[in-house]
Amino acid sequence: MSRQRALAVISRLEQTDYVSLAIIALGLGAAWLITYATGGTHRAFPHAFYVPVIYAAYRFGVPGGALTGALAMFVCGPILPLNTTEGIEQPVNNWISRGMFFIVIGGLAGQGFTTLRNHIERSEKLHEDAVRGFIMMIDAKSPYTARHSERVAELAVAIGREMKLSSYELKTLHWSALLHDVGKLWIPDSILNKPGQLNEEEWILIRQHPLRSAEFISGVEEFRCYVDAARSHHERFDGGGYPDGLSGENIPLHGRILGVADSFEAMTSERSYRPGLTFRESIDELRAHSGTQFDPDVVAACLRVIETRPATLPSWRPILLQPERQHAG
Repeated sequence: MSRQRALAVISRLEQTDYVSLAIIALGLGAAWLITYATGGTHRAFPHAFYVPVIYAAYRFGVPGGALTGALAMFVCGPILPLNTTEGIEQPVNNWISRGMFFIVIGGLAGQGFTTLRNHIERSEKLHEDAVRGFIMMIDAKSPYTARHSERVAELAVAIGREMKLSSYELKTLHWSALLHDVGKLWIPDSILNKPGQLNEEEWILIRQHPLRSAEFISGVEEFRCYVDAARSHHERFDGGGYPDGLSGENIPLHGRILGVADSFEAMTSERSYRPGLTFRESIDELRAHSGTQFDPDVVAACLRVIETRPATLPSWRPILLQPERQHAG
């Protein structure tokens, strides 16, 4: 299993507390049945009880692990015979000593998971600080694209949430969006801020920025799961995009989502060579190019978000809550 898939599985285990408590209760019950069905605790050490104990430690730390260990002590103690065939009850010292072991293991596992979680949080903070640093450098290159990546990320995640992506996929989409334009650091400022139309040579350089972004991201191990989205956000659904000419579902889903969010942000923003479109004009553009430039499902999800829940996009509020604003400039 790849690291990305493993993290996706772990993210799905992050259930609500009620679901987690139900899983623990069912785990204890299942462990009791397994041990009882195999003849009682005299046949083998009841390893099945470690599953709910370790899961509780993962979800609730030291208190959860230790408390579930204590519950396991009683479930695996006086209400579980030593020998079910002969009806022999367990000696008190047996289930108490075994139960103390459950409690210790639960507490130690909880401490281990807490330490690991703290380490991951520190790593994510460092990860975030690094990404924010690159965004600041991109924004500094052009006053017209300041906060572009942040707005694209906000809209992309809202679209992904509307499309029922998992929490892990949403997190990956968020960071992919923040890093998607890092390749523009290699584009001369004179091209990024040119007031007129670009010539063919300048367009060639501009079209290289997804490749530059992918090259940079692939060089950082922790960023590699963002490569596909950054590389493919200028592909077109009909195959006419760049850099690889991908079409339809051959374009990674995150790339298709970024393509819509990136284009909508660009349309609604002022650029050095043109004023921004109005909110209504931008929506019309999305609809007009649905199925050609953009994935129709992604466009539909985007329109549901921006037309029915604009208040969920704080950084977009000046645009979305003033749909008939006049052109800038």
